[in-house]
Amino acid sequence: GHVVVRHGWVPPRDWEKGAVMPAEEGCALLPQVAHTLGYYWVEYRKDVMGLSNADGFVNERGVVIVSNSMGTSREGMENADCVKDGGIAFNLRRALAERAQTARDGARILMELIDEWGYAPSGRAYTIADKNEAFMFQLVRGRHYVGARVPDDAVVVMPNHYTFHTLSDCPEMFYSKDIVRYAVEKGWYVPKTTDCSDFDFAEAYQGEKTWRHAGNLLRQKHGQRIVLGRDWDIEREGTPFCVYPHKPIDIETLARVMSCHYEGTQDDVDRFGPGRSPHNSPTARRICTGTTLESDLWEFADEPWQTCVYTAFGRPCQVPYLPIHPLMGLPESIKANGSGAELMAHHLERQPGATCANDSAFDRFRRLCGAEEMLHSDVFDGVQPLLREIFAEARRESVEALKLKDAAVRDEAFLQAALAKLEAYAKRKFNMVEVVSASEMRLSTEAAAISVEFA
Repeated sequence: GHVVVRHGWVPPRDWEKGAVMPAEEGCALLPQVAHTLGYYWVEYRKDVMGLSNADGFVNERGVVIVSNSMGTSREGMENADCVKDGGIAFNLRRALAERAQTARDGARILMELIDEWGYAPSGRAYTIADKNEAFMFQLVRGRHYVGARVPDDAVVVMPNHYTFHTLSDCPEMFYSKDIVRYAVEKGWYVPKTTDCSDFDFAEAYQGEKTWRHAGNLLRQKHGQRIVLGRDWDIEREGTPFCVYPHKPIDIETLARVMSCHYEGTQDDVDRFGPGRSPHNSPTARRICTGTTLESDLWEFADEPWQTCVYTAFGRPCQVPYLPIHPLMGLPESIKANGSGAELMAHHLERQPGATCANDSAFDRFRRLCGAEEMLHSDVFDGVQPLLREIFAEARRESVEALKLKDAAVRDEAFLQAALAKLEAYAKRKFNMVEVVSASEMRLSTEAAAISVEFA
């Protein structure tokens, strides 16, 4: 369905005793802690409610929280006993943003919350990172998970399926005490050895419909191909949790990963539609795909307030990454209407009109994406040099913005200049269509004909 992305700042707050976090219908109401941290919040929502499993955060301590779908786990939604009071969904990420002093502290909080309440959705991976460490936990519905501190010289490509295999994939691992025994009891894992040394978490817990899903395998294969600088053979080399490049990976390489469609390989198939776009292929799900609403590259600094998130307000193959320093203030054109605290209080409620298009920077970028999508095969190659040029400028601009007390003003100026440059390019180079008249449209349950004239 139609989803919009909103950006806001939720300030720190003291809470009265007995306060609870509002939750999805049927989920547990978590007790609030006495004091919560302030945080930048990237909200994904529909009119009916905000999404439970998409939002990203960086809090005032410089801790980033993001997540990935795991497809489905084997733990059925009908098993109500595996969670307490319905378990937790959205409020796991909210609690991490409000409470985590460091990434390691966030790992502790996540395990404590899951051990007590259980996770309500079928499966998800959570990444918790700061300037020193990064942790990833892969959750199964209920109270089962495997996690690790990501080794400093490793890169994780998370393709939307479980990628932990043994309980010693990394030097520092975390997992539910009964992770092996439970799989045996449920019949998901039949040991071939007396010491269960052949246990494979991904194989035991991944739902049958999403086990080795072709689209996810391609995402992992090509993400790892780019960061390693060589081909990756899934059949021979498998689907590891992490890989070890021979040199540090720069942010430009990560941008290549996030905008990848497998160009130049045998997996670049099924381009179709008006613009012969790769984004909505039914057989070859790309990394940059039809449901990509926004793309973020988080760059940590020595001081939390210097954290920069390079944001593509749309698919990163169609619009550029722009620098935002959210802990120093938000650019005016990306601020959501209303206070962040008020938006958070009502995130899980219906907000009629929340997804209506307007002239915000997000919507202007989305309109550019829409035009590029319809004209993809004609305009894609021409747009790429412009995106690279703007990103290179963005890298220099980020350094300059940190010299100001009000980096948000400079971030806003750069955002507007980049948007104007893209819109001017589209006006010159795209074979655009203009709507010159349209009959009045009413929202109604009755069928109606709509007349539109194009020039």
